[in-house]
Amino acid sequence: TGLIFGIPIWALALVLLVTLAVVFAVLLILRRNRRKKEAEALELQRQSEESQRDLDEIDAVQEDKGSPKYHIEKFVDKNPEAAAALLRAWLNE
Repeated sequence: TGLIFGIPIWALALVLLVTLAVVFAVLLILRRNRRKKEAEALELQRQSEESQRDLDEIDAVQEDKGSPKYHIEKFVDKNPEAAAALLRAWLNE
């Protein structure tokens, strides 16, 4: 009594439970790996976008070298006293 195909029912139940536990564990591991890969992909995309923004800023700065604002800022950085004197002269006029 209690045999299926000559195997005790408790042994079949045990095999079934172990099989279900293994399947569940494999699914959890696969899900975790998928999430980890997605997080890495998002991080790489974020870094790529950041790098592109940095390159765009560098390009913008390089393009601005011909602008009067760039030259004025450069003059003020190199000659703050002369810039102050020039401003005083303009204000006095």
